[in-house]
Amino acid sequence: MRAAWMAGALVVVAGFAATVFGYRWAHTQTTDTPVPIATPIGVTLQRVYVGPMVAGGIANYKVPTARAVFADSQGRPAYVFDKDVEAGKSSCNDACAQSWLPFAAPANAKAVDDWTVVTRTDGSRQWAIKGKPLYISAKDKPFGQPSGNGTDDAWHVALFAPDEALEKPDGIEARELPKANGIGLVDEREMTLYVFDGSDATARALCEDADCAYRWKPVAAAAVARPIGEFSVVSGPGGSPQWAFRGQPLFSFDGDNEPGDTTGEQPDKHWRSALLVRYFIPDGITIRPNHFGGENLATASGQTVYVRDRSSYLQGHSLRRGIPLVAAAGRAIGLSSCDAACAKAWPPVKAPSDAQPSGFWDVATRDDGSKQWVYMGYPLFLYSGDKKPGDMNGYDIYEFMPGQDPLKTANLPPMMPHGSAALVWRQASP
Repeated sequence: MRAAWMAGALVVVAGFAATVFGYRWAHTQTTDTPVPIATPIGVTLQRVYVGPMVAGGIANYKVPTARAVFADSQGRPAYVFDKDVEAGKSSCNDACAQSWLPFAAPANAKAVDDWTVVTRTDGSRQWAIKGKPLYISAKDKPFGQPSGNGTDDAWHVALFAPDEALEKPDGIEARELPKANGIGLVDEREMTLYVFDGSDATARALCEDADCAYRWKPVAAAAVARPIGEFSVVSGPGGSPQWAFRGQPLFSFDGDNEPGDTTGEQPDKHWRSALLVRYFIPDGITIRPNHFGGENLATASGQTVYVRDRSSYLQGHSLRRGIPLVAAAGRAIGLSSCDAACAKAWPPVKAPSDAQPSGFWDVATRDDGSKQWVYMGYPLFLYSGDKKPGDMNGYDIYEFMPGQDPLKTANLPPMMPHGSAALVWRQASP
C-alpha cells in the first residue's frame, strides 16, 4: 500500500539542503501526505475489557485491561475470522452468517487507507480492514462487552492497534497522543516527534533564524542506518543522516516539557505531530489546553465541554478514577439524568441532524428528537455558568446519593459493591 514511499524518500533527499548561516534548511515537499483516518464514517472505536487483569484503584480489586476495538454504529464490537485466509473474501456464509453478521458497508462506501469493501456471494457489501472481513456477533448488545472473543479458537475481536504492527528504528516508538488527536511517533524519552507538512510542491520549512534552529532538532540516524518499514533515511542539515517517516523528515521540539506534549504543532507554519493515524473529530469541536495544565474538549468559541459521570466511595477510598469507563453506563447516565430542566443549566452539545458516528464519536437522540454528540460513550454538555472562553466553572459539581449506586438507577450491573455513590460533572478530556 505504501510502495511509493521509497521513491518519495529519494525526492526528499534531493530537496533537503542546509546553508551555513543560521542553520537555514529547506525541505521541499513534493506531495501532500495525508494522515490515514482511524475509521471511516459508520465505524466506531469502543474500549472493551479483553486484556489481562490489572489493579482497579483499590486493594484486591482488579479489572481487565481496556483495549480499543473496531465496532459498528451501535457500539457492538467487530470480529475477525481466522478461516478468512484469502484477502478480501469472506468464508462465513449461510448459517455462519446468521450468528456472525457481516459488518455491513453502506452503498456509497469506498476504500480508504487500510479500509476496503468486500462484495459477498449474495451481492451485499462488507467492511474489511487490511483485507480481513469484519463481523458482528448476533449475541452482542449495543455498547456492551464482547461475548464472542475466542469462540471456537477462530473468532477474535478486531483490535485497533496500529502501533503494534509498526516496523520502526531503535529509539522510535508509537504512542497515543490525545493532544494531537491520534497515535503518533515519540523518541526514546517519550517526547513527541514532528514533521513539516507543506501544503504544496513548493512549500518549504521556515527555520530562518537561530532560535528556530535551536528549538527543532533532527532525529538523527546512524551512519549505517537502512530503511525499515515506512521509515527512510534522508540527508539532514549539514548532510548528517536523519530519519524520515513516510518520506517526511522527523524532528523533536525542545518546547515540549513532558511526554505527550504537542506544543510544536503549528498548523499555520505546517508543523504537525508525526501521526500514524488520526481520529475523527466533529466540526466545531477542538482540543484546548486548560488552566489545570491538561486539555479538554471545547467548542470553536472556547466553551468547555462536559460529561456527567459517576463516582463511588468504598471503605474510605475514592474510586472516581478507579471505576472502568463503560460506554453503556455513560450513555445511560448522560441521557437519563439530564432532563429538560437540567438542560437549561447544562445545554447538550448539539449534533447536526445528519451526523454520523466515527471513531470515538457517536450520536444520541434526545427525548425531544434533537441530536447530541457522544464521546467515548458519554453525551456532551456545556455549562451555563461558564461566561467566557476557557471557563471551567462546571468542573467537579457533585450530586451525592448515600447508599446508592448510579448504575442501578440506569438498570445496569453495578461496578462496585456497597458504599456511597455520586453523579459528577467533569470536563470531557481527549
